[in-house]
Amino acid sequence: NTIGMFVFIAVDGFQKIFLYGIMGSFRTVRAVDFAAEREYIFGITLRSLGSLFEQSLILSFPILGTLLMVSLTMGLLAKAAPQMNLLMMGFPVAIFVAFFILYITLPFLMETFGSIIDTGFTLILRLLDRAKGAAG
Repeated sequence: NTIGMFVFIAVDGFQKIFLYGIMGSFRTVRAVDFAAEREYIFGITLRSLGSLFEQSLILSFPILGTLLMVSLTMGLLAKAAPQMNLLMMGFPVAIFVAFFILYITLPFLMETFGSIIDTGFTLILRLLDRAKGAAG
């Protein structure tokens, strides 16, 4: 969450919310316009939530896949050498590997976070333009 918030601030997301979103919505959109376009709003909301879920899976797969391999490796080691206390060693190893993979993939994730934020603002602007078109 903290990394996502820092990326949001780094790509000028905060300024875009206030400059494009709030000022534009007060100038162009009334509540009646949203009521008139409720089918379009419902459709774009469902597509946006589906896209959000898809992007979250794409972002989490490198770490989840690596942690799955760590868990499988720990399970094989526990079966091969039952006298080792892998429960005590497994959690710190999994945490270390997760942070290491996050450190390695963070530069690539920054670009993806930025593009996801920009796509969200594009969808908001498209929604506001559609509502403005219904008003005019």
